[in-house]
Amino acid sequence: RVRFGLVSWLEDNQSFLYHRFPERPADAPETEKYNDSCTYLHQLDNDPEHDPIVFGPGVNSHAEIDNQDFPFIRTSSSSDWMIGLVIHGVRNELTLYAAPRSMLTEPETCPWTKVADIEDAITDFAFVDDTIYLKTHKDALRYKIIATSLKTPDVASAVTIIPESKVVIQGLFVAGEYLLTIDLDGGIMRMRRISRNGGSLEEIQLPFAGSITGNASIPSSPT
Repeated sequence: RVRFGLVSWLEDNQSFLYHRFPERPADAPETEKYNDSCTYLHQLDNDPEHDPIVFGPGVNSHAEIDNQDFPFIRTSSSSDWMIGLVIHGVRNELTLYAAPRSMLTEPETCPWTKVADIEDAITDFAFVDDTIYLKTHKDALRYKIIATSLKTPDVASAVTIIPESKVVIQGLFVAGEYLLTIDLDGGIMRMRRISRNGGSLEEIQLPFAGSITGNASIPSSPT
């Protein structure tokens, strides 16, 4: 019943968010197997069957989630915001919501604000402080990175941080004062970075040419 990862530990080190499907009877139709999933909040030592739902279909009128969508919540130690991430089946394009993390325990009244929808062509994101960085293929076949405020999100007026280029942007993440991208360049994976305070884009020299299959960072690190 717990599928697709995205477990988020909270700062108290006693609780975490996770995604779960409902228990189905043995004779339930196969077509319902992946319906009605939600994100739950679990406190250590509590019975998981009593975990409260914090994000999912019908939980909050501010967040439109279909029963065939996959809803997740992503948090960051470097931001007071949380992101409601809605995956629409096998579509790459996401729907994103933002809300103050302090409202996590009030799921029915949490003031979710829509950041982006399917037509915005967002396929990945990273956020820090009050800013969210969005990877989009709208008007950019090889992708570009744009940024908007989490306080007043406006994708239509978002600032372009990294424009489309000859490389294909595969992913993005924040490390310290930098925004980094993982790029595909003629079959070879590369990395670039740009200061979040402005400046020019620079390539990071890797030990050798090859593939990048994963990354880890500390967003709150000073470097």
